[in-house]
Amino acid sequence: MKNKFIWFLLIILIGLSIYFFLIEDNLLFGSYTNVRLNNIETINRFVIKSDTSEISIVKQNENWMINKTYKANNQIINKLFRLFSNIEIAMLPLKDSIDYFSSKLKEEGNQILFYNSDKLIAKYWIGKYYPNKKSTLLMEESEKPVYVRAAGLTSDVQQYASTNIILWRNKQIFGFDINKFKSLSFTNHINRKLSFIIVNDENKYKLFNYNKTEVDFDYDKIKRYLSYFSNIEFETVDNKFNAMQIDSIVMSKSFYTINFELEGSDNFIIDLIAKPNENDSSAIDINTLYARIKNETQLLNIKYFTIDPIIKDISYFYKGKF
Repeated sequence: MKNKFIWFLLIILIGLSIYFFLIEDNLLFGSYTNVRLNNIETINRFVIKSDTSEISIVKQNENWMINKTYKANNQIINKLFRLFSNIEIAMLPLKDSIDYFSSKLKEEGNQILFYNSDKLIAKYWIGKYYPNKKSTLLMEESEKPVYVRAAGLTSDVQQYASTNIILWRNKQIFGFDINKFKSLSFTNHINRKLSFIIVNDENKYKLFNYNKTEVDFDYDKIKRYLSYFSNIEFETVDNKFNAMQIDSIVMSKSFYTINFELEGSDNFIIDLIAKPNENDSSAIDINTLYARIKNETQLLNIKYFTIDPIIKDISYFYKGKF
């Protein structure tokens, strides 16, 4: 009995030693507050920042808009909110690495800032995802860095800290209010004489040819043409080219360029590009072509039958003999 009592005391002493050691080294979760995002229903704007780019996503009625131009994919945004409202601490860094990780996150991590109008609700720095730890390094503004995961959702929080607009957009390519364009230039690189420009002055249209000479047109055909843009969606994103290769492809293989001058926003410019046949690089794919949106670093795959309604030449609108 005496030996059992001694062993019992020894176990308690060891346990207490470990407990106080953990407290001293800030390794107990209790020394950290909850990193979950609260008051999600009040959030109507969030901003994602990297060293080189920034996007702002704002709620308008029941939809979300990216940089005041593109319609967002509400499903992806709902996943983001579910993730941050269920995020939990998986483990903590050692005490002597806390300052290092704090500095590293502020230097290299992306930021996500959640707002209610102009009121900042929460600010996070998102770092690297560690597959071996099945968690992501994260730091809430008022806290120290922690490794996090979201049970039943994902441990890779980093994928949602992306400033890549393609991730957040729905597949609707022309995801802006078509009625708010100032001008639409369609350039046919194969035969420039077939190019045209539509100018919009409060929904009163003018049509110009490639020489910028105004021509007569069928008003209903312009209205019908503009209605086609809302139905154009891409199939997939092609990630196998780097930025230099994409620029080369655009320069050498572009069929058409569509340039929308938009009110209160940068121009929306998209190049439609011949896609090589996968089985014969000297031939082109007759089913799919590439599209590259200005300032984006990826190519989109679009089916010809999807994009065909907006590939027109000036004779489509012209009244009389062309």
